[in-house]
Amino acid sequence: MQTYQQAEKKLAGRTRRKLEHNTYLERRSDSTIAVKYHATDIVVFHPTYTEFFTGGWRTVTTKARLKRYGLPGLWQQNGEWYIDNFHHTFQEGLKKVNETFEYQGYGEDQKKQRNALKKRIKAYATGFVEQIYAGKIPAPSQGDCWGCLFHKQDIAPCGPLGADHLLSHIEEKYYVPSLLVNALESLGGSQAMKMVVADSFGGKPPEGWPGTIVKDQLIKFITRYVQRGLGMAA
Repeated sequence: MQTYQQAEKKLAGRTRRKLEHNTYLERRSDSTIAVKYHATDIVVFHPTYTEFFTGGWRTVTTKARLKRYGLPGLWQQNGEWYIDNFHHTFQEGLKKVNETFEYQGYGEDQKKQRNALKKRIKAYATGFVEQIYAGKIPAPSQGDCWGCLFHKQDIAPCGPLGADHLLSHIEEKYYVPSLLVNALESLGGSQAMKMVVADSFGGKPPEGWPGTIVKDQLIKFITRYVQRGLGMAA
C-alpha cells in the first residue's frame, strides 16, 4: 500500500482498520487517510500527494513502517536516514508528489526530534520514580515485559522484543519492575537507590532519605538506561 487510492481500497468504506501490531489505517477527512503507528500519524495520504512523519521516534520499526507504506527506498547509514540513491536525507514532513520528493519546511530536523524524544524519556523516568516513592512498584515477576525480563538472555540490548517495546512503555506509561532492576544493575546503581527500590517492592513508600538526591539519581539512571536501549547517547 503506497498511495491514497490503495489506502481507500484497503479501508473499504470503514473509518479504521488494523494493519499490524500497534499500526492502524484511519480516515482523517473525506480526502485524508493516515497510517497511525502508536500515537503518531507517520504516513498521511492525500489524493495527489503523501506526507511522512516520525514524531521524533526514529526507530527500526518506524523506518520499516514508512518503507512499507510509502517510502520503499528509505535507507540508513551512520545513523542518518536517506530517501533515495542521491543521498537526500529524510526530513520530518517530507512530501512525495508523483514519485518526486519535496521539502516543505516543517522545521523539525533530526536534532529537534531527538531532543523531543529525550524529553519524553525524562518524563517517563520521572513518573516511574514517583510510583517508586508511592510504593506502587511490585517486585519483578514472570508477568513483566519479556524484553525487559529476559534482556540478559539475548544479544540485543533490549532482549527478544527489541528496542521498540521501550517506546510502548513510554507511550503507555508502563513502569516495568524488571526494567528498573536492569537499569540499576547495568549502570551500577548505589546502595541507597537499591534500598529505595527494595522498599518499593515491599509495598511501602521509602522514608528517611535526605532531600531529593536519591530520587534524582533514580531518574537519571532510568533515563540513561532507556536512552541506551534506544541507541541514543545517554
